[in-house]
Amino acid sequence: MYRPPKPAAYTPANLSPEGPHHEVKEARNPKLLGPITFRYPSAFEEVLIGARAVEIASAGRATPVALEALPLRARLMAEAIATLEYVIRTAPEGWYAKGADGKPVLAPGLIGEGDEDLILEVYEAYLRWKEAFRERPSGASEPGPAQAVVPGSEPDGGAGPVADDDS
Repeated sequence: MYRPPKPAAYTPANLSPEGPHHEVKEARNPKLLGPITFRYPSAFEEVLIGARAVEIASAGRATPVALEALPLRARLMAEAIATLEYVIRTAPEGWYAKGADGKPVLAPGLIGEGDEDLILEVYEAYLRWKEAFRERPSGASEPGPAQAVVPGSEPDGGAGPVADDDS
């Protein structure tokens, strides 16, 4: 039986890249329950995620299907499955399938039997985790509009000198 490595300790007040970042607490399949740890995808992996989402949406068709042509839930599922295949670092045993070489392979798209919504739950948790690192540090002020720092950008032309001024 495959057991993912134990992730580092995590408290909600202390965001950490080590995780775990989400805990699956309710599922019909008990093998899906437990902590999940995420990682940031590289720029190249972001491209691969987009290509994989189209591949999932196309479902083996010779002509690719545009994600935008799918119903909203189907598009979200394709994007969620493709993303989770790349960004989950550790997860409970039920998130894996046996690969051709016998080793576990992350396979969120194979979750079924009433647990499909877990894919969207974990995807949403990933998006929240990713966004948490983009938030301003506490005490940082909101940046002002760009035009407020550009001399001469006021509606009346401002009081500052301009290139063709004789003064």
